[in-house]
Amino acid sequence: MLRKLNYLKRFTLVIVLCFILGAIISLFLPSELIMSKTAVINADKSVVEKQLKTFKYQSISSYDIDEDGESWEISKVEGGLEVVSNVKFSFGFNPVVKFYALFEKSKIDLNLQHKFDSLITVLEELPKIQGVNVEQRMMDSDIWFLSRRDTISQMSMNNVHGKFYEEIKQFLIEKEQEVVDPPIVIYHFWSDTLVDIEVGISVDDSVMIGNERISLSKIAKTNVVTAVHYGAYDRLPETYFGINEWMRKNRVVVTGPPWEIYLTDPSTEANPKKWETAIYFPIE
Repeated sequence: MLRKLNYLKRFTLVIVLCFILGAIISLFLPSELIMSKTAVINADKSVVEKQLKTFKYQSISSYDIDEDGESWEISKVEGGLEVVSNVKFSFGFNPVVKFYALFEKSKIDLNLQHKFDSLITVLEELPKIQGVNVEQRMMDSDIWFLSRRDTISQMSMNNVHGKFYEEIKQFLIEKEQEVVDPPIVIYHFWSDTLVDIEVGISVDDSVMIGNERISLSKIAKTNVVTAVHYGAYDRLPETYFGINEWMRKNRVVVTGPPWEIYLTDPSTEANPKKWETAIYFPIE
């Protein structure tokens, strides 16, 4: 019995000593871990700064980040915008947490890299406004055009511009009218499900022709805010964003739907980087 008590005392003593030893060792282990991630992206600085103001990493590998544990450095460099993420993990004085963090450093780093890469992907897809040259002016005259208008679902938007344009073009050819000016597209209404779109070709105002599907329309002479988009059509939202930012800063009042004029014919210019599209917003 006495021998068992001695074993128990020794075992307890060993446990206590191990705990004390662990506590002493933990004093020399870091109470925090600082990690940095860097990437160079093609994005607009002001837009990225605005996005990062609302971004939070939250927890990474079950370790929480302090309220002031995230900081960002953004600077313009050759080739784009350099984004540096600095993250500080605090472990307090808990020896168990310190030990686990020591062995899980690579796991923490991997999870941080994954979240950082996901964020960078989002930032690169944000609109870029630095290349948008916006101007305000009065139109030279009214714009008359033959048009095909319809309200369609978003699912039906594929190639609808081309289909409507070819229908109007064929109608003009049958009427022995020459097609000279580039196509016009007006977006009267746009939602997540439906689009009210009008596609047209400019004509002389004296050409009063049409049928049940094609009609003569007019954009009345007015003040406009305009900019030219350079590049593929799928990046048009970037130029729209730049125009909207300009109008917001200059407090202009929009009086109607915007329209686009496709200055470059994709059938004659195969390189999307050389395509030009003029965007107009009618204003007071």
